Amino acid sequence: MAVFYLVIAASLVLVYGARNAIIGLVLSVLTYAAVNAVLVRHAIRTGLSVSLFSRILPGRSGAAVATLIFFATDIYCAVFEGPVIAVALIFG
Repeated sequence: MAVFYLVIAASLVLVYGARNAIIGLVLSVLTYAAVNAVLVRHAIRTGLSVSLFSRILPGRSGAAVATLIFFATDIYCAVFEGPVIAVALIFG
């Protein structure tokens, strides 16, 4: 997912300028950090994994949803970030 941030950052710089792009990326990172800090504290306190935690929220189907989200993320990385890395290696 790191390549995703590089591509998005470059696109934002071209459209909105470097200052606004940096502000947006910093806000994005801070938002992710805040949400994940709450989830990590809960996981440490309860000892729950992602699969077990997702069973609590929507029930047993939650574990399947978490697995599907991981699967979709992996497919995204393989399909979209692989070619970006290939182009960077060829022309970089």
